[in-house]
Amino acid sequence: MIIISFDLSTVACGYAVFENEKLIESGTIKARKDNDKLGKRLSVLKSGITKVLTLSPDREINYIVSEKPLFFGGKNKPFSLGAIHGLLKMICYEEELPEVKEIDNKKWKKHIAGGGVSKEKTKDFLERVRGIKTKTFDESDAVGIAIGWMAEEKYKTTIEKMGVKMPLPKKRSKKMNKITMKKSLPSTCLFKLKKEKGI
Repeated sequence: MIIISFDLSTVACGYAVFENEKLIESGTIKARKDNDKLGKRLSVLKSGITKVLTLSPDREINYIVSEKPLFFGGKNKPFSLGAIHGLLKMICYEEELPEVKEIDNKKWKKHIAGGGVSKEKTKDFLERVRGIKTKTFDESDAVGIAIGWMAEEKYKTTIEKMGVKMPLPKKRSKKMNKITMKKSLPSTCLFKLKKEKGI
């Protein structure tokens, strides 16, 4: 079974190739310069990603995994991230490869060194605990994404075999009662509210 994972960004994309759960190749695809126009960087990254995905045509790729895009940051970041994630999906479609599987940032990191850890800690953990040396944070994140995704899939399979239903995420109620609203308000707002009502 072959799994290829990507840590996507519009400046550099880390990638990792696993065969039967063993890392056989990893690296970083770099765009030319940070200040290059987005279209130019995407063109360079498209070439690099396609090369990784078609390097061994005799080997069947079973899964392609990437991290779910985190849409926060500068005003152009959500657009840029959407562009590179869309690019990967387009390449997979054109090359008749499996659809991209996505995993949440916190989910894959909890299997590495705990949810919400930094890129530095992920790289350090992989080297000290797993014995995997990587050159860039993009590369180490790509390795982590694959390991985390495989661990998450094993967990789901075990749960299914045990006949346990996965809990659905709780939906937040749109209605807020007065007590809930008061608890969520900062102390300065509560003071003003009390003053206006003469409490």
